[in-house]
Amino acid sequence: MMALRFAQAVRRGQVFLEYQPIVSLTTGEPLAAEALLRWRHPRRGLIPPASFVPLVERSGYGGRLDSFVLEAAAAQARALREAGMHVPIAVNLRPRAFQDPSLPARLEQLSRRWGLTPSDLQIELTERALGDGDAPTGVITELADRGIPTALDDFGVGYSSLRRLALLPLDTVKIDRSLVDQITDSPGPRRDCEQRARVVVRAAAELGHALNLRVTAEGVETVEALDLLRDLGVDAAQGFLISRPVVASELASKLRENALSGLESHQEPRSPATMMMDTPGPPRSAEEAVGLRHLRQLPYG
Repeated sequence: MMALRFAQAVRRGQVFLEYQPIVSLTTGEPLAAEALLRWRHPRRGLIPPASFVPLVERSGYGGRLDSFVLEAAAAQARALREAGMHVPIAVNLRPRAFQDPSLPARLEQLSRRWGLTPSDLQIELTERALGDGDAPTGVITELADRGIPTALDDFGVGYSSLRRLALLPLDTVKIDRSLVDQITDSPGPRRDCEQRARVVVRAAAELGHALNLRVTAEGVETVEALDLLRDLGVDAAQGFLISRPVVASELASKLRENALSGLESHQEPRSPATMMMDTPGPPRSAEEAVGLRHLRQLPYG
């Protein structure tokens, strides 16, 4: 039933992507934009991905969900290129996708079909996707061999072996928002907790740089956190302070802005709860042209 509802939602344009810029903490220039899945239900409003993605996956439709996201992201990357911008789109895939040895070849074919370079799409995976077997390591290695960059998402909340991290040909490590929150607002003995969190973030940045990785912080919502992250050696950031997620039709103009130039020390961003109450405009996005046709055509699933 969930698979049918999701397929109908895709066909009706109710499923779409929004994009959140990732910017350099040195220059404010965009380094990428992360694709975020949205489902606007006609009665329930915006449904958070955590509420439907697991159900879609259990229904056997997870592979087609990956296909939809990849096609939509490729369409957006192509639209940015046509607008004279070379800003990669970062795409989150399900952990199970990294068990498929054909994934790198399929991504290469996707990029070629949309007239993209391999680096126009960046693939993000969580520590959970690494699992215990060798399949994800082999897939990530082949992605790197084909010039497709890979980021380790939510770093700092899992239990990745440092040895395994050193062996993986990653391009980016993304510090989880929970650590970012703690460097300025921790429970318990505040000064001690914040200080410990800052030590962890600095260590993560130093480790990433030692491995020749870009270090990005997620969930940046205050000027104080942004300044601290810069001081701690973090390279890039994303979050509501920099930009809320925007629909495809707004992305190019958002990326042309210098995200850091207008920030002032007294600026207070809206809370995540307030942001979730925003009602995005009609998608009017590149992915609407993708539709269910591509979900049926592509061999993901």
